[in-house]
Amino acid sequence: MLLFALRVLFPGVKIINKIPIANEEVETTILEIMKCIRDQRNNKPSDRNDFVDLLLELEENKILRGDSLDIKDENGLPKKVELEITPMISASQLFIFFAAGFETSATAMSCTLHQLAFHPEIQIKVHEEIDTVLSKYDNKICYEAIMEMSYLEMVFKESMRIFPPGGVTFRVCIKNYSIPELGLTIEAGTKIIIPIQALHMDPKYYDNPSEFKPDRFSPESVKTRHRYVYLPFGEGPRKCIGGRLGIIESLTGLVGLLQKFTVEPAPSSKKDIKSKKTAYLVQVNDDGVPVKLIPRKTQNA
Repeated sequence: MLLFALRVLFPGVKIINKIPIANEEVETTILEIMKCIRDQRNNKPSDRNDFVDLLLELEENKILRGDSLDIKDENGLPKKVELEITPMISASQLFIFFAAGFETSATAMSCTLHQLAFHPEIQIKVHEEIDTVLSKYDNKICYEAIMEMSYLEMVFKESMRIFPPGGVTFRVCIKNYSIPELGLTIEAGTKIIIPIQALHMDPKYYDNPSEFKPDRFSPESVKTRHRYVYLPFGEGPRKCIGGRLGIIESLTGLVGLLQKFTVEPAPSSKKDIKSKKTAYLVQVNDDGVPVKLIPRKTQNA
């Protein structure tokens, strides 16, 4: 996350911009995937109506036009902006799609399993909820069943509080803003880094923040907190558009696994999760998150 912050805050520093956004193997693989799909579709949208088709349609139109979220015209209205959609832009979107759509969910799920492995009393309650809810749906995982698993969602949100996949986020101040208690004025145009994980671990908002306590996300507890002290998906017009989908996707994966297995710490597991300093878009644990899977012996498994 440090490298990502440096590139956002100091885009004009050449030596920082030379730092790759991903390792060479990942970049090469993404470009090869995009080229392969292009060749299969003759560089034109097909009838599959998927994400790549959308990108190819945008390329055919060449220019994407819209309203700026940040820049205003002389009348105070959003300024009209244009972006040329090139093959490299499309490949970049594919990379972001993988990073934001898969890696974040994988990290969040892994860390949730890690927490359950070290908190067996909480895992028992999760198993009981999964078994009870699925029994009403012929032991089949479906959207309606996932929506009934409120305790599992609390567990998942608490895991993302302790180790959010995105440890920081960035914004640009759009108008002068004064903070009287600090004697500070943030000027319009200033780039701001918001330390999400530091906010999540602030005892001002969460008592004993290092403790894993899913009840922090009961409906009653959530009402007592300011909405902006929990930001795993950001907030405002630039918040993650796939936030709710990511939660459902992750909960579904957790149910599929916990329906069949109990998780325990692996021999190499460490209770505390620490972010790898060289991570780029998504936080990863320095030592991974190894757990041991034990098959469950229940009628629902």
